[in-house]
Amino acid sequence: SDEPMDADDSPPPPMAMADYHPFSDSGPRSRRHVDPAPSHPALLRTDSGPLRIRVKVEKFVYLISCPRVLAIAHGGEDATSIAWLAEQAASRYQSSTGLKGTIQLCTVDGALLDPKDALTNVLSDNETVHSQISSIYVEPVSVRYAEACASGNVDCYKPVAKVLSTSGDYPSHLCLTDLCLPTNHLKFLLQSFRGTDCLSHLDLSGCGIGDTGVGVFCQHLASMPSLQHLNLALNSLTNVSLSDMAKCIPKDGQDPGVRRGPSHQRGTSDASHLSSLKCLHLGFNMFSSPPASGSKPSIGPVLAQLDLATLSLPGCFVTPLLQPSLTDWFGREQVLSKLDLSYNSLALPDLECLLSSLVHECLEELSLNAAIAPSVPGCVGRVFAMYLSKPGCALLRLSLSSCSLSNDDVQLMSTNCDRLKEFDLSANLISWQAKKSLERLLESHCLRRLSLAGNTMLGTAVCAALVSLALRRHNGTLPMSLDLSVCGIASPLPPGFLAPLAPGEDCSDDVLLPTRSSVAVHIVTGLKALKLCGNAITAQDKGTLAVAWRCGRQSHAVKCAIQGDLCYLSTIGNL
Repeated sequence: SDEPMDADDSPPPPMAMADYHPFSDSGPRSRRHVDPAPSHPALLRTDSGPLRIRVKVEKFVYLISCPRVLAIAHGGEDATSIAWLAEQAASRYQSSTGLKGTIQLCTVDGALLDPKDALTNVLSDNETVHSQISSIYVEPVSVRYAEACASGNVDCYKPVAKVLSTSGDYPSHLCLTDLCLPTNHLKFLLQSFRGTDCLSHLDLSGCGIGDTGVGVFCQHLASMPSLQHLNLALNSLTNVSLSDMAKCIPKDGQDPGVRRGPSHQRGTSDASHLSSLKCLHLGFNMFSSPPASGSKPSIGPVLAQLDLATLSLPGCFVTPLLQPSLTDWFGREQVLSKLDLSYNSLALPDLECLLSSLVHECLEELSLNAAIAPSVPGCVGRVFAMYLSKPGCALLRLSLSSCSLSNDDVQLMSTNCDRLKEFDLSANLISWQAKKSLERLLESHCLRRLSLAGNTMLGTAVCAALVSLALRRHNGTLPMSLDLSVCGIASPLPPGFLAPLAPGEDCSDDVLLPTRSSVAVHIVTGLKALKLCGNAITAQDKGTLAVAWRCGRQSHAVKCAIQGDLCYLSTIGNL
């Protein structure tokens, strides 16, 4: 027993004790092959199972598996620290919300845990700990979009990446018009806004997202708690999209679930609704079939709980008589200031129903272009005259282009248009016989823009009289824009079509149209813009008009476009 042991009989070193097998085939003192040393020689993983710790971060609870790692150099103490657990919880929280935060862990009773402490010293298996978010950092949206695409194993969609790169780190307005946006990239895009409240305007018009894309949009509404302007026009949407959107609007008495909290907690609410919308564009989507199909309308439920200031539904087969829920919403809506129902099919009863249901004290802009079916001359004008004559009527802008309006309609409306600022009567059936009615419109103190384009039966003489009246209206103190494109004007232009300059102006007299010099001041202040495009005006007359326009506005910047059929004279800035 006192004999020294051979070198081969020496016991294994401490780091190899776990691999020593005294009863192997090679004898009691043999050793099997030892694996190479770990990358961190001071740590050794044990055979016991990992700890399972539940970490609660706001509304989320994460079950985190914590491996038991022994620090041999420190007497076998557990080297998995509280700091490591906090990092794991922060990583999972970032995956859930998109927010990169620093987390401080604490026990259920509120005792803070030191990040340097080992897990096994302060926590036990299956224990639950709470957390406090001490700081938050949200990466730029463009970076988060690239990360979302990478996590989905797809390349970034270049048009979207280009828009994001020029929209700032946290864009409030995002316009993706006509980008042909794939559904998966729409999902990644909306995910990149998760955890922020920056996006207020989103324009997806013409992106072709369809009903599937609207479904994805509704699933990510919580990423856009501040969304106020939404444009989904021209996306081939059907009643399926309307049903999905209706589910995202809280009913009366239902708590929308918005949670107010510190700025670093914004975007983590349960709110997933559209109740913050103020402007909604759904135009040119076939939500319901034409009236002959008898399909049930479903736009009303989407609007039921919204307080919109702007609603745009052109080309959506909206007929008030077939959609009583829509007219009910018009009747109770107290903030709607802009309504666009152009390119729908409204018969005279539909028009009467619509105007009677609108809150005339609030509505400021109404567009019904190509929406009113032809009727007996004067009927449409009578309906609008009654609406405009209501006490407290707030309507300022009225657009009735391509509505088959006659001279009688214009005559009836002209007596009640004193408050209108903009009036579009283009592409109707107005002829030279409506001269007095049109002159009555120009005499209004409020009118700032009148469009008569496309009324080819007006003729040169009537248009010349309207231009002359516009130049001198109210002694030239009320500048306005007048559109007389494609109105049957032909050269040679009669004297007085455009008032000349007063004697002494630095312009040659032989290029000006002759008229009295006493109206020279009205050139400066009477008209802000004049459109004469698409008329049979010779190049010489156009040049004469341009010279007179420039010389009469020597103290203002002007723009004269007189190439080809184009004839547009304007003053830049305010007169």
